[in-house]
Amino acid sequence: MSNYYQTLNKEQKEKIKEEYRKSYQNSELNNRLIRLKIYSIISIIMALLILVLSFIFEDKHITSILTAIVLFIAATMFLIGEYKIKLNLLNKIALKRK
Repeated sequence: MSNYYQTLNKEQKEKIKEEYRKSYQNSELNNRLIRLKIYSIISIIMALLILVLSFIFEDKHITSILTAIVLFIAATMFLIGEYKIKLNLLNKIALKRK
């Protein structure tokens, strides 16, 4: 089952998350996932800042707008990727406990 974790109830999900925290608290994977989340949040903030500043200073060059859009799309992909990796890991833990 590829989405076994999604079918669990709230208490079972909380137990699996607790096991994840115990197992992967100081692991390299967890550090990378946290770093990826931080990079994506900073990228979203930078994209919004570029857009706001380009409209405030009436510097509506297509390059600044395209840069902000590409940066926002990349940051969103980072967030989705981080979520999918963590969900797959939780699913593997759930399947082991099954």
